[in-house]
Amino acid sequence: MLHAVKGQTPEGRHKAHGIVHALQTKRPEAELFTFSDTSWSSDKFNELLSSRGLFESKYIILLDQTFKSTDAKEYIMSQLKDLASSDHAFVLYEENFDATTLKKIEKHAHKIHEIEENKTPQNIKSKKEEFNVFKLSDALGSRDKKSLWLIFNEMLRRGVVAEEMHGILWWQIKSMLIICKTKNVGESGLNPFVYKKSLQYASNFKKGELNKIANDLIDMYHKAHRGEVDFMVELEKFVLGI
Repeated sequence: MLHAVKGQTPEGRHKAHGIVHALQTKRPEAELFTFSDTSWSSDKFNELLSSRGLFESKYIILLDQTFKSTDAKEYIMSQLKDLASSDHAFVLYEENFDATTLKKIEKHAHKIHEIEENKTPQNIKSKKEEFNVFKLSDALGSRDKKSLWLIFNEMLRRGVVAEEMHGILWWQIKSMLIICKTKNVGESGLNPFVYKKSLQYASNFKKGELNKIANDLIDMYHKAHRGEVDFMVELEKFVLGI
């Protein structure tokens, strides 16, 4: 399913996040991933598109002004049909779409939400610096405790939700576990780029450690969604314990 949102920030982005929240209400077990133009990776996106979630087969994927990247725009536009028919939910947010792009999106989007132009003067508009959230998975794979802690706190400061941080961490651990259980990239089913990086990262952990980390993440997820623990507090403990 594909939702598209057209509108100036902050109203447009607020609408996109509102749709994400509504989807999370309907799919409480679904993991959330966000891509921007600076965090865009066709390999990681393709990996998510073709894989299943930890507790539910559906992901929620927010594409937040990814079209600022020409590569991202070309790739996403080439995949519109697959996004629309996917079990995953995609929310595509841009401040504006050119006429040709909008016409193509209209053929595949479940709904296009157009927000009235923001009348706030340009010089006082909120300008939130983009941040590559996948730095978190790289720091975990590298087992760089200092970077992991700093990136976690930066994401916390920027308001990244616990579900998204958890999903990124789990994605990296899952990829490394697959590496340990398969002989080559073909058998793993991973994208070659993801396979190469995960193979390198897996050498930083013992197999038993990866299994324990995976179990800890699963246990944390369930306890948090049952209301037994504070999800963000548990993530912080996890990061400090790597």
